Amino acid sequence: MAEKNRAVVRVHGLEYTILGAETPEYMQRVAQYVSRRMEEIEYLGRMGEQRLATLTAINIADELFKAKDDMAALRREMLELQRALRALEKEKKQSGRETKA
Repeated sequence: MAEKNRAVVRVHGLEYTILGAETPEYMQRVAQYVSRRMEEIEYLGRMGEQRLATLTAINIADELFKAKDDMAALRREMLELQRALRALEKEKKQSGRETKA
């Protein structure tokens, strides 16, 4: 089992102790990101903590889904480019054989 690291983080003014496989520095970065997003959303209007946490989670999930969609599109594009490159290499190889014959 992977070793668990512990980090004390602050999210939206509240302190949490979290455990994870990542480094404490990474967990701090994640917590700071969540806290910053909460502040951005709260800026739009005062609301209760539960509503703020829910809207923040929805916004971060939206970012995640968009990033995954972008990554999938880039993978598809990369595969298409690899296929095109292989086809060009094959064509070049065949062209070289015809020239020698």
